[in-house]
Amino acid sequence: MSDDGIFPGPWVEDKIETTVVLSKLEQRKFLEASLYFQCYCRLFFVGQETLFKRNKSLRELFFQAAEKSSITPRIFYCIVYYIFDQHWSMLSNVIAKLDSEEVGVQALEAESVGFDGSFTEPTTERWHMYADRFRRRTRLEMHKFIHYLLSQGSRMLFDLQSMDLCEQTRFTLQTFYQVATNHHPVILMVKGIDLLRKGTVEVDSWQPWEYIECQSYRSLETWQRAVSFWDRDRMNQLERDRDRLERLNMHFWRMQFS
Repeated sequence: MSDDGIFPGPWVEDKIETTVVLSKLEQRKFLEASLYFQCYCRLFFVGQETLFKRNKSLRELFFQAAEKSSITPRIFYCIVYYIFDQHWSMLSNVIAKLDSEEVGVQALEAESVGFDGSFTEPTTERWHMYADRFRRRTRLEMHKFIHYLLSQGSRMLFDLQSMDLCEQTRFTLQTFYQVATNHHPVILMVKGIDLLRKGTVEVDSWQPWEYIECQSYRSLETWQRAVSFWDRDRMNQLERDRDRLERLNMHFWRMQFS
């Protein structure tokens, strides 16, 4: 567990080989959940701004429409927390790079992607300012930055995964500065950060992500194993395999101690 109360997983280099063949229904459910995540981001966030603030009824209507396509909140948050985890992994890699070597300003001065997606060339003074501000980051600021990346939808993750580590580092320093210094409140996707609950960090807190209170990032069943996407036949087979394994384990230990 990191100092930030999260469990960052592997970045794109560590791919798990699998021979599992998804059924058409499982594939459809995954694609539809991904599309609903993208729609949620486009509907309720633009840039750093949260739209339709405190409009609980509109967010409930969104999930009512999603459930007509069998996309429950549990399935929806499988996608959300997977992307959330991938962004944390990227940030962990950037921090490790910055901690392991002295990143010269000259290297950072290479042409980099700006906050709004345009190409910019920050001055030497600005790169010093970005790097210094990142070194003084707080836990809440890191969560604010990660939420910004998440709220931009799946395209943001794709763009970051297309960058090499140096490009990710330049992007992170520049974008983190602009996110950390804006007036928008932090939005937490996990509870327990500085003893705070999920939602906005402000006097009159509210929840931009409807139904997230019932979902758990720390539960692997929620998102990493993606159990909600599996067909009933696959679930039944896994249950039978698990029962058989438990019986074999019990037999093994009885043999050892008999």
